[in-house]
Amino acid sequence: MRRKTGKYSISYRSLPYLYRVVAILAAAVLVMGMYFYTDYIEKELSKQNRRVLNAYARLWSLAATRSVGAEELNIIFEEIIQKSTFPMILTNTEGVPMLWRNIDVEQGDTTARAREALAKRIRQMDASQTPIPIFVGASNRVLGFIHFGESPYIKRLRYVPILELVLLAGMIALYYV
Repeated sequence: MRRKTGKYSISYRSLPYLYRVVAILAAAVLVMGMYFYTDYIEKELSKQNRRVLNAYARLWSLAATRSVGAEELNIIFEEIIQKSTFPMILTNTEGVPMLWRNIDVEQGDTTARAREALAKRIRQMDASQTPIPIFVGASNRVLGFIHFGESPYIKRLRYVPILELVLLAGMIALYYV
């Protein structure tokens, strides 16, 4: 029996190719969707990071202006700031580092090498994020600044689109090889 040929007939030999094209297009749409979602999550985490640091600045301001007891200060530093996951450096108004967290410099290290490493890290942080000023109470007098970097989770999220592209390239290679 002879098969009909015409404008709308589909050859059985072309079906696997059609499936390949549809699969690649579906994978590309999926990867693009994941890319935009990952980008959205990254931006939201950055905003959250900024809000948390603004709260830290208010806590520092509270500790500097009110007669807060040692127990309250201990809670602020040990329970809140010490448990943060993003790198931050607290400097005075002249830019001298006073405290730091999640930086590759030992806390309290005041050697010239450590100061240079902290100064370099502050420049890197300030290039990507504006430092948050710590005000004394309700006045406009600045006590110091919190310089901060991105959370390690945000940095890891940046690798997700690259991984997605590698997976898409692998799928294309499997379908056409």
